[in-house]
Amino acid sequence: MRIIVPLVIAILLAPLAMGSGFPEWSRWEFSDMSKIQIDDGVLRIHISNESLEARAVFGGIEKGDRISMRLEYHASKLSVVSGLRVEVDGGEGSRMDLIDSGVRYINITCTRGGDLGVSLVFYVVQGSLWVNVSSGKIVSPPRGVESGLLISGVGITTVFIVLGLLSGVMYAFGALEREEREEKEEEVKDVANAHVNGIPPEDLVAIMAAIQEYMKGRKFRIISVKPSPWKYYGRLVSMRRWR
Repeated sequence: MRIIVPLVIAILLAPLAMGSGFPEWSRWEFSDMSKIQIDDGVLRIHISNESLEARAVFGGIEKGDRISMRLEYHASKLSVVSGLRVEVDGGEGSRMDLIDSGVRYINITCTRGGDLGVSLVFYVVQGSLWVNVSSGKIVSPPRGVESGLLISGVGITTVFIVLGLLSGVMYAFGALEREEREEKEEEVKDVANAHVNGIPPEDLVAIMAAIQEYMKGRKFRIISVKPSPWKYYGRLVSMRRWR
């Protein structure tokens, strides 16, 4: 089990690990290096009444891959126009306004394979703009062998989950049966080892055998072996009749 679980996780994550990697910010080209700062994989940008372009070439891109980036921004209240323009070589670009403060996501779906150039153009008019762009990622959809590995991983995981549930149910039923068997054994021991109202164990065994013969194999339970008060009352009546 210790080997199977990591293997299943590795199979499920294998498709995500494949594909090209996101280029580090140090490999990007910036129109003005004095306006940027790279800190722990985060690109920090501060511009005032100007624009800044960041460009990189993504190699080994396949058609259908998705490039994703997360950015946090803050625009000064004096800003008239502030935003981001995304330009993709051989593809359609996009534009988003960056007003006040917030979080936005850049998602680019590649329509062709090969090397792909991406440009991020930040701009602000009459004001200042602060932007923090987290290191992005490239997500490749399952293809061919990757799709087979993903389906196999899901199938294996499902089988082991079902087997685990069945094992748990069987263990629970087994525990209940053991408890019932132990209770019955304790009842038999109590009857065999104790004298109930002065009746020795041999008499109790004989009583149980007689009742079992009378019940003809049907299940029964002895609640009490105390003398019946009706029997005692009948003896009193008989003694009065002999007077």
